[in-house]
Formats: sequence, structure tokens, C-alpha cells
Amino acid sequence: MDRQMADLTRQMDRDMDNAFREMDRAMDRSLLDLQRDMQRVDEEVARAVREAQQQVPSVRVERSEARSYSSYRYYESIEIRSGPMTAVAPASVAAAPADGLSSALLLTAVALAASWAAVTALFAKNFSLTTYSEAARGKLLLGWPYLAAFSRKFRSQFLSALRGEKVKVKDAEDGGASD
Repeated sequence: MDRQMADLTRQMDRDMDNAFREMDRAMDRSLLDLQRDMQRVDEEVARAVREAQQQVPSVRVERSEARSYSSYRYYESIEIRSGPMTAVAPASVAAAPADGLSSALLLTAVALAASWAAVTALFAKNFSLTTYSEAARGKLLLGWPYLAAFSRKFRSQFLSALRGEKVKVKDAEDGGASD
């Protein structure tokens, strides 16, 4: 019985030794596979970096609309790619004309519109200082450039309102609401 036990122990030792050797070989194969995978990933990353550095400039425009019962929205996104960096320009900047003359005209038109809006807002704020009735307010707010250019009576009340001064009684008689 001791001999059988010794034979079984030796057989178990051989089996265990073979199992551990096979496990070592499997681990070595796995380690080699892992090293190959890491090298492949490193090569792919290096290739991607090279491609990004040599990227050709491009432009991508995305537009979308959203409509509902009471509203309409239009969205525009412009993405400009040049080299490895990406810049996103607002739609208003990208849509501006590049021609120098049309840029100057556009800038002038925007400046005039902003000026008209600012003066109209100031006139609306101080409208109560004039002798004009509230019923005529809308027409006077819209037409003040024409009236200021061609009506001396309106011009005097208009300038007084812009300065924030109450129209004097003499001015009201000279530049009254009849004009």
C-alpha cells in the first residue's frame, strides 16, 4: 500500500508539474499576445497622430430648423478644420461677406440701424416731455428721422426730449402738436 501511495504521489507530482508548465506556457503566450496588441495599438495611435497633423483643411456646415405652432427657429453651425486643431466659428461671423466693400456697407448699415434704435428708445423714454398726444406716439417714433429733417417745430421738441428737458410753453406754441 505504501508503494501504491508513492506511485500515486509521483503521478500527482508529474500531473501537477505538467499542469504548471502548461499554465506557464499559456501565460507566456498571453503575455506575447498582449505585447503584440500593445505594439499594434501604439502603431495605430502614431498613425492617427501623423494623419491628424497632415489633415487637409475642411469646412463642415450643419443647419437645422425647428417649427412649431407659434415659432420658427433656424440654427447654423460651421466647423472649420485646418491641421490638427479644430475651430468652430459662429454662424454670423462665417456668413459675413469677405468682400471689403460689402463688409463696409454691412458695417455702415448695422451702425445706422443701431443708432436709429438707440435714438428711438431715448425718444420713447422721454416722449411724455413733449406736447404730442399718446395717440400719435407710434407714428412719431417710427417717422422721427423724416420729421426731424424737415419739420423745425418737431425738431425742437424732439431735441428737447432727447436732452431730457420738458418742452417749454413758448416752444410748445411754436412747435406744437399741430405739425
